[in-house]
Amino acid sequence: MGTEIADLKREFRKELREIKQSLEFVNEQYEDMKKECASVKEENAALKVSNDLLAQEVDRMKAQVRDNSLRITAQDQYSRNKNVQVKGIPVEKGENLLNVLGKVGVALREPIGEQDIEVSHRVPVRNSGTDGTDGSDQNIVVVFNRQSKRDAVLEKARKTRFTTTELGFAAEQPVFVNEHLAPQLKKLLGMTVAKKKEMKWRYAWVRGGKIFARKTENSRVLRVTCEADLEKMM
Repeated sequence: MGTEIADLKREFRKELREIKQSLEFVNEQYEDMKKECASVKEENAALKVSNDLLAQEVDRMKAQVRDNSLRITAQDQYSRNKNVQVKGIPVEKGENLLNVLGKVGVALREPIGEQDIEVSHRVPVRNSGTDGTDGSDQNIVVVFNRQSKRDAVLEKARKTRFTTTELGFAAEQPVFVNEHLAPQLKKLLGMTVAKKKEMKWRYAWVRGGKIFARKTENSRVLRVTCEADLEKMM
């Protein structure tokens, strides 16, 4: 009997040692995992700081690109501050643009003579003359000698509606005299007009090379300088 009890004690102590060893192993593993988790947390914190810094740098660079783009567009538009674009006058073989523009001046009640014009020429609109057509929808770009003359013509054009019949053409279609916009602004104006229709705003216009929009006659005027401004048209 005594021998059996002694054997049981030895077996029990052996099992206790094994359990203790197992617990020590588990505890070591747990401590290692804690260290690894702490290391991962530190790495994640460092990565978050790095990502935040990168995000700030990206935002800064985006703002710089946007500012540079606006500056280039403004310079491009400034170079056109004596220009107008005339749309809707059909191309005639052997035409004399000075005579045509003189008739436009008569229709606007703002005389346009050769002495007022630095240069005038036709420019194709999109797809004009490239798809088998005769390019009869080409616009006329006019560069005046003085900005004040350009502004006087535009002021009359805003108040006067006329058609090609008043210029001596048989077919009647409206003629438009507008500011000559830089390509970037022309694209932005098209997007503004589309947004105006979508959101049921009443007005979108250009003055002095700048694009504006207004929801109603009494609402505040929105200056549209970039695509992001269109989100304000709600």
